Amino acid sequence: MSSSSNQMSRRRFLAGSAGLVGSMTLGGPDALARERAADARGVSVTIEGARASIRNSRVQVDFDLATGTYSASSLSDGLVGFTGAAAQTDDILSSAAGLRRTAAAVAVHDGLGNSRALEVTCRRADGMAQVLEIALYPGKSFVALTAGVINRSHDPVRLREIHPLTGAVVFPRARSWDKSKTLDGGSGGSQNSVISGRIRQSVNNLLLTFVDAGHHRSLVAGGLTYHDFVKYAELGPAPGYRPVQIRRGLPAGQRLMAYLDCGPAESSVVGGVSLRVLHGSPYMFPGAEEEADPACGSVVFDEKQVVLEASGLQPYKSYLLGLSWWDYDGDGRVESVVAETLDGSQRATLVARRPLPAWKRKQQGPEQIVAAIPASVVSGGRVRVHVTNDAPAPNAVLSEAWLVEAPPPERRVGARGTGAFVAAPVSPPAPSPTAQPSGSAGKDWGRTRGSTSGTSARARCRCRI
Repeated sequence: MSSSSNQMSRRRFLAGSAGLVGSMTLGGPDALARERAADARGVSVTIEGARASIRNSRVQVDFDLATGTYSASSLSDGLVGFTGAAAQTDDILSSAAGLRRTAAAVAVHDGLGNSRALEVTCRRADGMAQVLEIALYPGKSFVALTAGVINRSHDPVRLREIHPLTGAVVFPRARSWDKSKTLDGGSGGSQNSVISGRIRQSVNNLLLTFVDAGHHRSLVAGGLTYHDFVKYAELGPAPGYRPVQIRRGLPAGQRLMAYLDCGPAESSVVGGVSLRVLHGSPYMFPGAEEEADPACGSVVFDEKQVVLEASGLQPYKSYLLGLSWWDYDGDGRVESVVAETLDGSQRATLVARRPLPAWKRKQQGPEQIVAAIPASVVSGGRVRVHVTNDAPAPNAVLSEAWLVEAPPPERRVGARGTGAFVAAPVSPPAPSPTAQPSGSAGKDWGRTRGSTSGTSARARCRCRI
């Protein structure tokens, strides 16, 4: 078999494995060719150096062959739908080092119509290659993604997971995420629901909607067709997003000095300023990551009090302490925050007997508190913070803590100061979540998310921006 016929056989097999059925047209080969050419007009593919692009009248997708990542944007208003996306098939990640990446324009004839696609191949030295097909259709605002593998190595392949899109930052230029909601589109007999927030996983399809500075935005992602393997669409926070999120929300003149996700981390050191957990145990509320940011569901807890210590604070500088907490299981938690010197000689109550927002009983999301640290409780550059259990609840919990350096307070002649401070809940700017539509081949997905044997396989999904 020649190389060209081998390519044709491979493409037919892969398209067939995705369950796609092209439209049928009456007439001879010439009539069919003319119709396909007419349908494909309005979609162009450009490959220049390390940049490969596909566009129609509404959407453009750019793939960076140097980094192995791609982005999509709306041509009508320049809105970036997602950026930093990669494709992954088991252990082959398109953005990994050492891959040889090539791009080509190919024709597409499937149930969505006749059009063109950008096909990107990421080949390893051992002969294994990942193929990502990015298709657009004339006048349509969605992006159809197909991913799979070509096995030209000497070893058999057992393919468990296919991610046409993973790690993408959704709407990276959004200024606000007001009224964020998601709708899951599970297949079969599952019950769909609309919930607030931006963290969600769904079998098959998922809708995200929110208001960005008065503009309604939405993203639909998930599988296009039904198969004997499980497909997922997932929205979650980008790794390391919280310090970036907090930093972006600070007023001019303030600097984030330390951040601590109290569940998985015990200490944070930035520029000589340290924040660490002295007393408390880590825990993750089961299911909390589906309702809010995982950083709020992972906590440090103690029956009586959680204790933190900050060090490296400079004299004559002002500092703010930020905290987030959440009574996820609705146990009626009421907590106070007290700052003191290490010897306990000076104390200041930053937050007094505040009921925590409860999810299980009241459907209340996490709360963020910011309070000024009085200079009187800082000694030798150190201060100790106690988060106490003030209710007949099983324990006190704390999700996050961070330190902010603020400009010194304005000094006025004749003014009297009492060392007072401000403690107020604030609504944090929401992160740009990551989107991960993915397919899992096989039936034993409950344990391994499935497996299959063979030389090639593909999964297909569609994103609309």
